Amino acid sequence: MSSKFNIFFFSLLVLTLSSLVLSEEPDKCVDKCKCFSVGENRPEMDCTRQNLSVIPGASEWPKNIFALDISMNQLKRIDVMDSSDSLEFLDLASNAIETIEPNAFEKLTQLRGLDLSHNELMTLPTELFTDKLLTLNLSYNNIEILPNDLLKKCLFLQELRLAHNPLRILDSDLLRYSGQLKALDLSAISSFALKDDIFHQLFELTELDLSDNDFMLVPTIPLRSARNLKVLKLSKNPIRVLDEHSFVKMHTLTELYLDEMNELIEVKEKTFSYLFNLKKISISNNPHLSYIDSYAFYGTFNRSWIALKEANFRANRLSTLPENTLPFCNLTTLDLRENPWTCDCHLLWAKYCHLRPELTHGIICANPAALRGHDLIMVDHHNIHCEQNQIYREVKMMRLFVIVFVSFTLFFIGLLFVLFIKRDLLMRWWTDRRRGTGAIYYVKAHSN
Repeated sequence: MSSKFNIFFFSLLVLTLSSLVLSEEPDKCVDKCKCFSVGENRPEMDCTRQNLSVIPGASEWPKNIFALDISMNQLKRIDVMDSSDSLEFLDLASNAIETIEPNAFEKLTQLRGLDLSHNELMTLPTELFTDKLLTLNLSYNNIEILPNDLLKKCLFLQELRLAHNPLRILDSDLLRYSGQLKALDLSAISSFALKDDIFHQLFELTELDLSDNDFMLVPTIPLRSARNLKVLKLSKNPIRVLDEHSFVKMHTLTELYLDEMNELIEVKEKTFSYLFNLKKISISNNPHLSYIDSYAFYGTFNRSWIALKEANFRANRLSTLPENTLPFCNLTTLDLRENPWTCDCHLLWAKYCHLRPELTHGIICANPAALRGHDLIMVDHHNIHCEQNQIYREVKMMRLFVIVFVSFTLFFIGLLFVLFIKRDLLMRWWTDRRRGTGAIYYVKAHSN
């Protein structure tokens, strides 16, 4: 017991000393800001919420400054900043910046991350960003047009966020220098179309966000130009129907998000058939989605293999989901909550899937009336039936009528055909019969 305590005390002492070293105070700091170090000789300066209207000069920065946060201030204009060969991250988000001077960041020779989101920018100068930039956030501004050469120096850019700008249509030339780009956020840019080759040169692009736009169809051809795309977000678009053409040949996708699509009503047969590497799909909060075809995932699994691990069908208008749609019970996560389920034998499989309790409890029956409001998991399986409804009976009767009608018609045609073939024989028989009857009558009459 004593040895264990000594080991614990020694470990705690080491951690305490390490934290003291890591939090060593930098040599100087702006009065209104907080300065601290993370790691050895990597000072950061936090100047958030200080009502600053200008960026403090480099002479006031800690030596070898690593990160500078001036977000949530009153900056309106960014002039050419003082030089630094150590600053790697600069946060200018949530100010009121309207203008940035050309080459404003040119002297920040090691700058790798720049956040200009949540400002009032309408345009940007062509000569602005440095060659070592890895992440750039321009989201939540008023930018309508971006210069085609804006990113020409950013050959190593890996993450670009342009969300919530009224860009509408993005020029393919803007991204022609960004061959290392891995993540691209184009959500809420009022876009309704993409140029066919827009992602053609983005060989490393793996994550794309197109949510909250005006796409009425999945932009299939442009998406196929992103040959290594893995994560695709199409939520909040006015797409009504998804079909076998929507995701054709997008076999690299591993995650797909189709949430909050107010116009979506139907997912047709073979919609996801090309997505045989898909590991996660989210189709949730679609208030009018009432039908997912039982063959929507056709070809993406067999009896012994399925790539899909997570499926979210929460808060749609689904009433049924046949067992053959997916091997549901083999998934690690399946969310079926907040749908108006018809609790019949087609949904009986959901009672016996060994899913997380918080997911299985919450599958509430809307039909039949006797089970309305009941949790499917709590319903005795003897009370779950597949009664033939009126529509099914009508269809069955119609089929029976068609079968009888066709059979009778074929029989009648066959009978006419036989009579036609045997017409000579029948005529002779009829003639002989008439003659025979007359001879007998004549004999009888003569004898009288």
